[in-house]
Amino acid sequence: MVSTSRHTVQTRYDAAEIVLFGAYRDVHDEAQRIVRRFAASAAPYRIAEDHGERIVLRREE
Repeated sequence: MVSTSRHTVQTRYDAAEIVLFGAYRDVHDEAQRIVRRFAASAAPYRIAEDHGERIVLRREE
């Protein structure tokens, strides 16, 4: 597991998911940035859970 911080967003990377914590707007902006970045990859991420200040991204199967 790797953790990073971008602005006010805490990011936790696990094997099959990315969990973002932080201010509502920043978390949503970062989630969209990650989704766009991996959109054309072999394992794109999608928003699996949205709890406002916590978003979980999971790889598509």
